[in-house]
Amino acid sequence: MRDALYSPYIIPVIAIVSGMVYIAISAWKKVQEDKIALEREIRLKELELKAQASREATSAGETKTH
Repeated sequence: MRDALYSPYIIPVIAIVSGMVYIAISAWKKVQEDKIALEREIRLKELELKAQASREATSAGETKTH
């Protein structure tokens, strides 16, 4: 174990592993941000459709009363 710690390769190995961990975390964060953005878009579309349906129902109700 002690030999591994004093190996000339320990610094590059630590650097490579740290870089891989950083890349993995960055990719995971990006996926989560994209997922949240997609959910937000879906909610906005649903709200737009509800508002449109409400307007259509209101205008249909107005034409029936006239």
